[in-house]
Amino acid sequence: MTGHPFPHPDSLIEHAGFLRALARSLLFDEAQADDAVQQTLLAALEKPPAPHVPVRAWLARVLRNLALMRRRTEGRIAR
Repeated sequence: MTGHPFPHPDSLIEHAGFLRALARSLLFDEAQADDAVQQTLLAALEKPPAPHVPVRAWLARVLRNLALMRRRTEGRIAR
């Protein structure tokens, strides 16, 4: 973990509802959405954003990137 100041891990729960809704809209599958939210929160704990970056926006970007990678992988598998 880096030395960046970051909200306490419990404060990430504040963003969980927002992340779940975003994940469901991107992945259309409840289980995949839950997995993506968990991966996003884990990424926040392992390598938090820089102090000047808004946490919610950063979490949303990480989640979108994870969803995009997942959909690309599924597309390759389907082909």
